[in-house]
Amino acid sequence: ARAAATVNVLDTLIHLPDMLTDVVEDVQDMFGQGSTGLPKMEVSTLSMAEDGLSPSAIMQTMSLRAAAGSERRLARQVSRLIDAARASGTVLTATATQSEEDPCDFMVLLRYKSMHHMHEHQVKGSFKEALEQMEPQLDRPIGLYLIDEHLGQTGMARYPFGPGGEGGRDDAIYSSRKRR
Repeated sequence: ARAAATVNVLDTLIHLPDMLTDVVEDVQDMFGQGSTGLPKMEVSTLSMAEDGLSPSAIMQTMSLRAAAGSERRLARQVSRLIDAARASGTVLTATATQSEEDPCDFMVLLRYKSMHHMHEHQVKGSFKEALEQMEPQLDRPIGLYLIDEHLGQTGMARYPFGPGGEGGRDDAIYSSRKRR
């Protein structure tokens, strides 16, 4: 029991800077001083080609819908997800967009050199934690779509199974349901 308490305290201390940042950003949002949304990023086939080509690449898109009033917080979290993905070394392209017409709508695009690289990125704690932190801001399940890519040419859509064959797509969609 004592070891578990020590782990909880250490875990809290590790996450304290992130918790304080969230509080400060939430207060800024209340007073209209925070960022207004996701920084502008482009989705371009030319920039994707510059990022690298692979004979067995996978392109993943995630459609996110923020609950009303949560779009600024979700924008910050999406931005952190993209920054972490770019720094991971396992992602060819990481970018995201936020709709100008409806700031609650986001699209995240991640390209991987191979299915192995996708798995390697998604089992990292930072990826899982980022999605878990987004969950309370989501209005509906994440829309997940995978496409094969061969040397820059899009191919067949893939049903995104988990690494052991279990329902990765189902897990992604149903685990993000808003708890009522």
